[in-house]
Amino acid sequence: MQSPSAGVRVRHRASRPSVSAAPGGHRHDLDGLRAIAVLLVAVYHIWVHRVSGGVDVFLVLSGFFVGGSLLRRVSAGQPPAMGSYLLRIGRRLLPPLLLVVAVALAASVLLLPSSRWGEVARQGLASIFYVENWYLVSAGRDYGAADILSSPFQHIWSLSVQGQLFVALPLLLLAVAAVARRIAPGDVARIVLLTASVAAVASFVYAVVSVRIDQGAAYYDTFARAWEYLAGAVAGATLSRTAGGEASTRRRTMIAVAGWVGFAAILATGFAVDGLQQFPGPAALVPVGGALLLILCWRSPWAPARLLAWRPLSEAGRYAYAFYLWHWPVLVFAIEVRGRAEVGWLAGSAVLLVSAALAVVTHVWIEDRKPARELGTARARRSAVTLGVAVAVVAALPLAWIVRLEVQRVNYADAAIDLDRHPGALAVAYPDVFSWDPRAGIIPQLDIADQDKPRAVADGCGNMSTEVEVCSYGDLEADRVIVMAGGSHTEQWIDAVAVEGEQAGFRVDVMIKWTCELIDGLDGVEFFTELNPECEPWSANALTELVRMQPDAVFTTWTRPSDLPEGPREAVPAAYQRAWETLSAAGITTLAIRDNPWTGTDTVGCVAENRDDPSPCGVVAADFLDVEPPAPVAAPGGAPVLPVDMTDIICPDGWCPFVQGGRLVYRDQHHLSNSYALSTSPILAGRILPLLGW
Repeated sequence: MQSPSAGVRVRHRASRPSVSAAPGGHRHDLDGLRAIAVLLVAVYHIWVHRVSGGVDVFLVLSGFFVGGSLLRRVSAGQPPAMGSYLLRIGRRLLPPLLLVVAVALAASVLLLPSSRWGEVARQGLASIFYVENWYLVSAGRDYGAADILSSPFQHIWSLSVQGQLFVALPLLLLAVAAVARRIAPGDVARIVLLTASVAAVASFVYAVVSVRIDQGAAYYDTFARAWEYLAGAVAGATLSRTAGGEASTRRRTMIAVAGWVGFAAILATGFAVDGLQQFPGPAALVPVGGALLLILCWRSPWAPARLLAWRPLSEAGRYAYAFYLWHWPVLVFAIEVRGRAEVGWLAGSAVLLVSAALAVVTHVWIEDRKPARELGTARARRSAVTLGVAVAVVAALPLAWIVRLEVQRVNYADAAIDLDRHPGALAVAYPDVFSWDPRAGIIPQLDIADQDKPRAVADGCGNMSTEVEVCSYGDLEADRVIVMAGGSHTEQWIDAVAVEGEQAGFRVDVMIKWTCELIDGLDGVEFFTELNPECEPWSANALTELVRMQPDAVFTTWTRPSDLPEGPREAVPAAYQRAWETLSAAGITTLAIRDNPWTGTDTVGCVAENRDDPSPCGVVAADFLDVEPPAPVAAPGGAPVLPVDMTDIICPDGWCPFVQGGRLVYRDQHHLSNSYALSTSPILAGRILPLLGW
């Protein structure tokens, strides 16, 4: 071979982005897809406030890489040892997670009011142990844009789903392979692949059904999300068998077209599909199908794989996991530092840049990609112990705070029933009889204010589906019955009514569905910012049950903020009116209570900043309420709709203070604290019972 000599010009041509064609080679295009997905997630969180579909793409890619590798190994009779497998996964995922949790906990102490530390501690602990998704299900959280009450760990739900699948799938495959080797040793690979495929289909069917029954819970449900991960795993297992070989020009064109269709589907998901209300049901096929098309349709020079494998993009994909971990807490704390103002383009861009910088540092210094099998038994054991110690250390802080809050809660129980020391609303209604000495302090303690809810919450009486569940309080042996039906703004009065039920001799049955109120049909719900799709079927079932039960009265919400820039500040949605007319026509009396002001501010935080003198904390009633609310209407000739108004107590003399008689009036922006509601019990009874003639 001759070397270049004088007079011979040598041209060096830069190679174009390429994609590994080897079946077992690394797919740089999928690194680029990971970068696109995480950027979509962050951009939508910061500015668009919709679900982008990026998380669904992550699940498919995790299934392709991790699940696909498991399927191939188990099918080949080379299953991984669970110990080394879990250690390898743990060394890859846990250190960055623990770092983010530790930093976010410290930042919460510095930047957030103590009233929010409890929620942060609970979600931090749930995140460390990969159960954040189930915590959000139990807490009834909505997933969307960060606001002033968001936890810096809310986004960890998707990593919790992945972590659970990382453990569940190998256990399933190992069990199936063990059985297959006994009954059909020649068909182990086929049986293992078939099992994963059937599990994917079963999960998809479960997701379709769950979305119709309780979409809010299904959104975080591991099994409802498993089909996305399993689809990627099956693709990873089958692609290795079919890769290779030359394709005709026509076939390469078809592959390219399919790939671009998949890419377009992923980019369009956030605008074309309302994922927050429809995922993980059939609508999730849009981002999942798009990801699968990009995974399968890459062997063409015109496919988007070439673009996705562009080195800057594929290199960015290496930092996707760390970037995802950081972007949400950075956004939450940015909102807090900015005085809870909306994040614009400049601040949002700063969130992206800070998250990217933290991701690079985390990836370079914290993430460990060296396989555990290369460490040797002794070093692997030490690595496992180190991980265990790190988990224990980081978990100790939120656990200690949660224990402290539980102790406070136990001590608070006696204070809540002491109306002489903390008279609450009674200090307004009967100022000559009840007064509060500020030296007695405020109840509940601000640290546990967000959990100061009616006992029905702890009893699990907030329906999580469209079915109607009933809990009973008050005098359980009484013949007279008041049913409290609606959402959280009806729920907040449960204990106040139930206490009087015990004394006056009536039973209080509870039909509550969080984020809903009692409505009849969907026409006239224009004053709901976002109507939970389960509200209409749940309300229909509740009305049917109420007509069947024939209670003496139904207690529900009367008004709602109008959200109109001009005109009345309160409204009675037509859907409310129709529900009352349905009850009235059935001969059932309705007790409609006027809603309290929705303050739109951090009520507990204000009190925390003004502990010595909370008098500046409050809102002007006229900013949120009309002089006279719209009157409720009953069906002609039917039972009455009786209005109940506590505004003169909640907002005496036109001022709605956040502390009354030593009790917090609000536990958040617009829900009354249970401590305060309990103090209104004799006042509320004095208005309700005469209306009913009891």
